[in-house]
Amino acid sequence: MLFKNQKYKLISEIKKHYDLDEFFSIQVRDYKALASMYCLLEAQNNEELVDPKYLVDNKVTLLEHLTDKSQNSNDVKDTLIEEYSKYDKDLKLLTFKILLEKFNNTYKDLLPEQKNILKEFITSVNSNKRLHNIVNEELKKINSEVNKLTSKVTDEVVKIKLEEVARSIKAVKNTEKIDDTHLVNLMQFYDLVNELKTL
Repeated sequence: MLFKNQKYKLISEIKKHYDLDEFFSIQVRDYKALASMYCLLEAQNNEELVDPKYLVDNKVTLLEHLTDKSQNSNDVKDTLIEEYSKYDKDLKLLTFKILLEKFNNTYKDLLPEQKNILKEFITSVNSNKRLHNIVNEELKKINSEVNKLTSKVTDEVVKIKLEEVARSIKAVKNTEKIDDTHLVNLMQFYDLVNELKTL
């Protein structure tokens, strides 16, 4: 909502000072490259943890613009990793410490179960079978908790909705790849269970 208000204020300011037909007919050359550069500068000055995919995408756009050739995003990732590997031990430790602090500050309000599953998603990145087993075990526990806690709910409408939620919690098939959607679902289920416990 705040963004919409700012947008409308900006447009009204533009209307006051410029002829709209002329203003919107102006073409900005290399807009995509300029926007990517702006995003990278903003990310550099931002104290929040920035999604690495966002950084790579913007760097790829800039490289493509500068070289007039398509760039492979994997090559850019490899370059970043290679650059990081050249850092001396102290700088690597400092970088890791800063990243860890930002990560911990961002996720400090998570429940212990949420922290644990997040840790598993990060550390089991190469072991899909292990992650499958962990996710299915957690879904089974959550389903059991929701069923148990639903009996304590007095509001009939809420009870029906919770029963529906419990029915929708199903194990992930072995053929299905575990992804971010599963993580988000688990995080939301943990919040639901925690909320039910406080009723």
